[in-house]
Amino acid sequence: MRTFLFCLLMPILPALAAQDTAGVPQRTVKQGDVHILVFKVDQGSTPTAVMCSVSVQCQSPSGLKVRLLDVDEKASLTMGGENEASVGSNGTVNLNLQMPARTGEHPLLVFLQPVTPGDTRCLGNVSTDAGTVRLARTAVVKAGQEGLRAPLEMFATFRQQFETPADFKSSVDIDFGAQAHAMTFSLEGQGSGLSEIRVYDVTGGDVLLGTIPATVSGTMSTASAFTTPAYAGEVRLRIEVVGDGFQGSVFWALWLPSDHPVTGLSGSGVTGKGGGTSKAGGGSCTAGPGGLSALPLLLMLASRRRRGVGQR
Repeated sequence: MRTFLFCLLMPILPALAAQDTAGVPQRTVKQGDVHILVFKVDQGSTPTAVMCSVSVQCQSPSGLKVRLLDVDEKASLTMGGENEASVGSNGTVNLNLQMPARTGEHPLLVFLQPVTPGDTRCLGNVSTDAGTVRLARTAVVKAGQEGLRAPLEMFATFRQQFETPADFKSSVDIDFGAQAHAMTFSLEGQGSGLSEIRVYDVTGGDVLLGTIPATVSGTMSTASAFTTPAYAGEVRLRIEVVGDGFQGSVFWALWLPSDHPVTGLSGSGVTGKGGGTSKAGGGSCTAGPGGLSALPLLLMLASRRRRGVGQR
């Protein structure tokens, strides 16, 4: 009898385990695009850890790469805050991401892009073992395009290849809100032909908050967290890329807490290889996250062009 009841319950056990579910609507992700879906996970009024499970079915031979990112954890670098998996053709990508014990709503980003050249059709769902989840926003961005961008005003990215020594200065304006407080954020950098990436607090009088160093060979693949002084209103940070004298490439991503939106961009790369000033863009902006996973290939190609071992 117990075995019979267990067999009856098996089809509904996953539904019983998931406290809430939101759909990943069916979509076609075109070659060269990255679809970003912003899900809001409500962790309640008392601190509650939430396990988020994502299942996305790929219906195309181009395959599908899925990346999950907890924005607030990525900003603090306390847990890593991300996970990624892919399927090379038709099939299903299943991923889990643990969100730490917190209260209130926190964004979970889902990035979707083809694995191989071609378009990918997919659909799926996001479920939680506690709290609630809802789809809040979506955007379509370009992977691998050069320039300074702020997808969905939630984070900022910069990508550039260079033939001469790197020297890029990009400013990001951030809304701290009405009440003065400090902000912890993280900067992720990758590339070649680099010496270091510097982070300045412009609002505080061009104060160096810290650096991300490259290796002695000029390569970089690292991330660090930084904390600002207490501010209210609009605050400006400047990110400076310093080269080691050789050609190469650079990608950096500035990860901010979810309640600190990007309001403006200026300096190097706002309009591709030029400079200028612009308000932070939304869904039409170019994003780095999808391209970040593909960056090792770009670095490999750049290193082949760059220099021989004995040229230093």
